[in-house]
Amino acid sequence: MTGKLVKILPVLLFAVMISGAALHIRAASIIPQEETGGEDQAEHGGYSELPDWIGWKEREIRSVFSWEDPSRPAGPDEPCLVRLSDRRVIVESSERILFETPDSLYVQDVLVTDADRDGQRELALLCWRRGHYDRAHPFWIRRPVRLFRQQIFIYDWKDGEFSPRWMASDILIDVYDWQADTMNIFHLTEPDGKTSRWCWNHWGLERLDESLNSNRLTFAAVGDDLIHIELIGEAKQQGGYDFMYDGIRDRIRYADLAMINQETPFVTELSRVSGYPQFGTPYTVGNALRDAGFDVASCATNHALDQGLHGVQATSSFFEENDILHPGMQTVDEKAYVPYQILQKHGIRIAFLGYTEITNGYPEPVGYPYAVHLFNDEARVRSDLQAAREEADLVIVFAHWGTEYTFEPDSFQKYWCDVFLSEGVDVVIGTHPHVLQPFGLRKRADGHEMLVYYSLGNFISAQCDPARDLGGLAEFTVVKDAHGVRFESYALEPLVTHIEPGNWTTYLLSDYSDELASRHALKGMSVSYFRELFARATASGGLFQ
Repeated sequence: MTGKLVKILPVLLFAVMISGAALHIRAASIIPQEETGGEDQAEHGGYSELPDWIGWKEREIRSVFSWEDPSRPAGPDEPCLVRLSDRRVIVESSERILFETPDSLYVQDVLVTDADRDGQRELALLCWRRGHYDRAHPFWIRRPVRLFRQQIFIYDWKDGEFSPRWMASDILIDVYDWQADTMNIFHLTEPDGKTSRWCWNHWGLERLDESLNSNRLTFAAVGDDLIHIELIGEAKQQGGYDFMYDGIRDRIRYADLAMINQETPFVTELSRVSGYPQFGTPYTVGNALRDAGFDVASCATNHALDQGLHGVQATSSFFEENDILHPGMQTVDEKAYVPYQILQKHGIRIAFLGYTEITNGYPEPVGYPYAVHLFNDEARVRSDLQAAREEADLVIVFAHWGTEYTFEPDSFQKYWCDVFLSEGVDVVIGTHPHVLQPFGLRKRADGHEMLVYYSLGNFISAQCDPARDLGGLAEFTVVKDAHGVRFESYALEPLVTHIEPGNWTTYLLSDYSDELASRHALKGMSVSYFRELFARATASGGLFQ
């Protein structure tokens, strides 16, 4: 076990304990088999060899649904077969093979069920494979770990092919057998006979036995996902955008809910891909963001209209299709105003809202006044907040506001912070200045508390400036009791965007080193310098007295 792993292991273990058994670990690619030379099971989790308690199933599931329309049963003229044999699954129609698992995946059992309860059946695999991380493993892992791990993969049938819906890279318990009931609840039985129930909750399976009685939620939030053209060039060298999130992947995955500000709009046309000043971000960034474990992406930013209606539609559609909430932006199909988005988890109902101060001079699209939500009508915003307060236990506002590159909140931020407090908002997460600003609790006369992060700075960018390469990971925990929701803890941990060709990612400052800092594109950087800058940027200066 490396020194760095020893350093972060208590954090990871604590995160696992507080997050219950919710499965938030997502999309893991099949990787080539390699032996590592005796990694210890207790150290990394998993098995050096496939355990002998596994009950390998053989199944044939016939005519379960139509491959043309998965919401209805298959007719006699469209036979299909899901066949599990010799630890591999093959799905066949009368004319062709529709799907088969690779040799590197060992399938223990297969089910066809409406796992995500969307009215269409999915293909669910209980399986084993070697490895825990994707190709770009975290920097603190000296080499990829190739122990066997049990997983659950769920595939959608869409547009004539199977596509990954949810891929758990570690399901936290050993499963000997499983079944899905008529309510689409998974019953997982462990080797010792203990059975637990799991259901789909927003993204992935969650343990009902624990979550239904839970009243505690942990949150993680980061700032601007600011995709300059240099990052797009780096992605071409690295084969995708996963590298951007590797340094914080585990902290994001172990939070009950993780949030990010998607500063730049997605595009689906290569000709629209661009950087500053009129951003057009490849939608494949969204795939990496999703796979990192984010549940919410705020989208009301000053760049939201850089690509006009195309960017609005591409961005909001991507997040809708991937079950990621995107407050502050609506698809062009939504003509009526949708002021907030709701998510319920662990018995706590959360309303998310998002607003931006400006859109860089781009007007609201004709006929689509609600494509991006603005701070342009205080009465409407107050009405939004009041409605959200009535419906939710917890109200979170993403505010894209303030003066760029300044550590102090400006008068606009302070005014709207007063508005939020007066309307009973619980959490304010600020972005846009591209640098950090103070954070803390504000209290209303009646005792209501509001947690404010005036600015989380950049999460990742190519701005290459000390203050703009320093961001923050906000983490807070709330507990619901008979009196409502209260804060159990809150914090802000410094992040550093390390800019170096081939090693461009954002690290926790606690994981950063002077050796890494010496290779940063900025010369003369050090861990102590970033610590001092963090203290200066987040000094409250009496804001929360």
